[in-house]
Amino acid sequence: MKYFYSIIFSMISCWLIGQNKIQFEGFTNCQLPSGWNVKPLNGSYVFNIVKNNETIQPDGSCMAQYKQTDRLNTARRKFQLITNPIPVSGSDRYVLLFRLKFIRPNTGSILTISTNNGSATVINQTIFTEYKDLTPITIKLTNASKVTAYTVTFDYDCATNDFGTEIAIDDVFLSIDNDACANPIRLNLDQDCTKGHISTTNAQQANVINCTNDFQGAIWYQYDADFSGILQVNVNSQYNDGLFIYTGPCNALTNVSCSDKDEYGFQGEHEELNVEAGKTYYFRFAKKINHYGFENGFHCISLKKINQFTAKPVHDLCDNRTVLTVNGTCASTSNKNALMENNLPSLNLKSKADVWYSFTAVSTKPHEITTNTDFAEVISVYKGTCGSLQEIQSEDLGNKTVIKDPIPGKEYFVQVSGYFATIEGNICLTVKEQVNTVPANDECPLSSAINLNTTCQEIDFFNNNTSSKKPSCVVYNAPDVWYKFVAPTEKTIALKIQAGFIYNYGLYSGSCNSLEEVTCGKSPDPCEGFIKIENLVPGKTYYLQILSAVNPLKSGEGKLCVRIDEFSKTAPFQKLNLDLHTDCLHGVLGQVSYSTSGGQGNIKYTGPKNTELFYPGTQIDAFVEDENGCRDFASLVVGCTSPSSCKNSTLDIDFTTECLKDAIGRQTGEVVVSIKGKGGSGAYYLYGTPDGSKLKDKDSYKIILIDSDSCYVIEEGQINCPAFNCSQSTLKLDVSYDCIDTLLKAALKLDVSGNLGTYNFSGNNAGDLLDQGQAYSVKVTDEAGCEQLKTGTITCHFDSCAYSRPEMDISIKCIKDANGNDAGKGILIVNGSSKAGGIHYIGNQPGDTLDHLQSYNIELQDAFGCGVQKNGVVLCVPLSNQDEKSFESITINPNPTSSKFYINLNMNVADNITTTIYSMEGKYILSKKHKLNVGQNTLSYDLNKNLSGVYLIKLEGKTINKLIKIIKI
Repeated sequence: MKYFYSIIFSMISCWLIGQNKIQFEGFTNCQLPSGWNVKPLNGSYVFNIVKNNETIQPDGSCMAQYKQTDRLNTARRKFQLITNPIPVSGSDRYVLLFRLKFIRPNTGSILTISTNNGSATVINQTIFTEYKDLTPITIKLTNASKVTAYTVTFDYDCATNDFGTEIAIDDVFLSIDNDACANPIRLNLDQDCTKGHISTTNAQQANVINCTNDFQGAIWYQYDADFSGILQVNVNSQYNDGLFIYTGPCNALTNVSCSDKDEYGFQGEHEELNVEAGKTYYFRFAKKINHYGFENGFHCISLKKINQFTAKPVHDLCDNRTVLTVNGTCASTSNKNALMENNLPSLNLKSKADVWYSFTAVSTKPHEITTNTDFAEVISVYKGTCGSLQEIQSEDLGNKTVIKDPIPGKEYFVQVSGYFATIEGNICLTVKEQVNTVPANDECPLSSAINLNTTCQEIDFFNNNTSSKKPSCVVYNAPDVWYKFVAPTEKTIALKIQAGFIYNYGLYSGSCNSLEEVTCGKSPDPCEGFIKIENLVPGKTYYLQILSAVNPLKSGEGKLCVRIDEFSKTAPFQKLNLDLHTDCLHGVLGQVSYSTSGGQGNIKYTGPKNTELFYPGTQIDAFVEDENGCRDFASLVVGCTSPSSCKNSTLDIDFTTECLKDAIGRQTGEVVVSIKGKGGSGAYYLYGTPDGSKLKDKDSYKIILIDSDSCYVIEEGQINCPAFNCSQSTLKLDVSYDCIDTLLKAALKLDVSGNLGTYNFSGNNAGDLLDQGQAYSVKVTDEAGCEQLKTGTITCHFDSCAYSRPEMDISIKCIKDANGNDAGKGILIVNGSSKAGGIHYIGNQPGDTLDHLQSYNIELQDAFGCGVQKNGVVLCVPLSNQDEKSFESITINPNPTSSKFYINLNMNVADNITTTIYSMEGKYILSKKHKLNVGQNTLSYDLNKNLSGVYLIKLEGKTINKLIKIIKI
């Protein structure tokens, strides 16, 4: 008998009831899932679907929430969130997981979790703990084989005011309880990734394979390999996981590998391994503890067949380094999938995925190494040889490093590594000689004089010396340059600094030998305009120091241009400003335009184009950026609305898709969409995805249909037409065989159906002749690359006699007397054969001598016990020379005959004779007695009732003994 369980979460003062789909429900569409229901039982409060702001990194998904902010309402409130029944089968153990936030000001509230089939409680658990954040809650469901479906209901009940109560429910998940090797979830190739959660296990299994760090827990999956080759295992994980791989069986696991490449828990593991068809592989997930990353969360695993292992960079090892030419072009490479050698950068022992370069110094000028990476890297420089490297410098902030005093002709080794595990990307490394020249105004006594109200003179802020002087607002000494100017009569200036790096500044009076600080500024924001400096002494010389910002930043380098204007001659600064505007198309759709003011130079706009359309209530975000990198952001909500009469409109969209297929019938992953309007006024305007568009699987579409009454409908979603893979194949191979008794062999028969295009076989082929007990293996591969493998063993019950085919031929050699006449005796001549051999005879034996008309019976038997039996009569009529004198002639007429025939005898003497007719096998047919006179005698016979064939006629008397033949037709 099957049962239907309802899982109930109840509280003494406030009750909670819960249900789950067999698939994960994360409220990603921000609406009540299909088939779910919210039900108010007392009062008007319900669970609401709201944006999930509880996650560390908001992803736009939602959650179910109840949050009470009313201090006054004391009425009872009771309501439910109910899912549709979710069918379950295939396992006796399931686990329910959901994330719960439960704030309950009434500390007397008790949360009781129970499963009940209406008559008996299966699980009882009481929780006294509040959950301040979304926390995974798991419930083990046993005896699931007696259940056809689970319904989870979240039920809240409180008799009085519950101000401050907050309930949040997210990530509801129902799964087979796979926390033991004996109860794994089975995986198949090329299927969507299978979701799991590490919190569904309480197992504290220790490491079976020696991975570094500590792992805990076990979630198990099983794959029965259906091919021999390379398997790629891809995992996405929210927690710091380890992936352990074994071959079975569970009670005697053999270690294959342990993957902890993502040692800090950013993305999940990736592993590639050789598998063997017919073998079972187990994948165990465990969480890393006492280390970086989260210790709980979801993971998702998928399997894929690949033709070759993912290649490592050619310069993965120092011995295979890429050799660079100083002052040459950059070498475009990558550290993706690279391993890590034993040489760890001294400034970052967590580095991973290193690649190697080398160059030979060409001069004593500084050699600048620039990586041009798209990831956070560490640069280390070594001398020596690959077998004996000595680090001479390291840069853990990446980008570039400079060898200040290179030795011409000496080879230097450069190691570029990711800052830590999984930090990988592209590199374009160059080595350039630096110009030794420092800026002309590198020191205060060499300050560049600035004439007020004139265009700035751009310099390279590069190769500067670190100054011993710094303003009071700056902590660290840094490379700098110096300017000087004479204060104007009006005492106030506008200082305009355009720098390609982050800088600080100081303004001084006095002389370079005795500077007195006037003011200083730390990392001024160029987007706030010029720097206003007041209360200067007219005619007095001032010194301006500009320093790069350092620690924790690297010293900046780049272009620098300084201008000083009298304040009265400076145009007022206007900050960059962006304004968005909306126009309503057909009174419904919003079109966005923009305008800007302020800012410097050319302005770049990032946001929706004026051709894009937005429906009412859509929030629009955009920003602009000027040449100084300053930005301004703006947003608005489209306020276009339809007439109230549209509430009763019948306007709708008729949307269909056609999955495209290739020449052999495989889905290509592309679709052609058909979009038509129906209902409404009958006159339509279509926006968004055009009718007839060709889209790809997982592409998003958005259709906006407006009629002439300004009513509109919107349909959006995602294309579901995956490109063909072999998990969709209906390829089927049927193998049978015919047992051929005459050969003692089985002939294979192969039948293929569901193939795409042509196909070919490997292994055994149709028509192969196999022995009893012999194994066969047949693999069919169709044009789509899909395969089916069938194996088996020949089992036949052969007819051995049909194989041995015993045969026996018997002939009789009549013995002659001295005159050459038959003596009335014959010798049995027997020829027997059998493929089985071992022939022997029963009854008469070959070579036996028998008398005329004596019967014989011979049975041949072979080694299989098969045989053939024959019998007959010896026909060796004794003759003498006198016989020929008793008659002149004997004739038969007609011969052949269909019935009657006559024997004519012209006798020389009278005689009484007997005529007997036999078949050729010696079987008696008939016999007659005749009295013969001298002269002509005619004897008549009739074979009308006899079968066609050759018959023997024996004539016996005192003077005649003759054997003649007649043919019956």
